[in-house]
Amino acid sequence: MLVARYTRVSTGRQEKEETIENHIMVIDEFVKKNGRNIVKDYQDNGWSGSILARPGLDELRLDA
Repeated sequence: MLVARYTRVSTGRQEKEETIENHIMVIDEFVKKNGRNIVKDYQDNGWSGSILARPGLDELRLDA
C-alpha cells in the first residue's frame, strides 16, 4: 500500500505550537509501525479547513 501524507495547520497558534511537526511525527510512527512507506508529502500551512480549495490538497487530489 502506498501512503501519501497530508498535513495542514490553519491558525497562527497552531503554527507556533509546531502542530504540523507533531502531525508528521504521529503519521510517520503509524506508517513505520504498519510497514508502509510514504511516497509523497503534501502540506497546506495556514489554510482554513472550511475551504476545500487548498494547494496541497488540490495536488493530492490530482495525484490520486
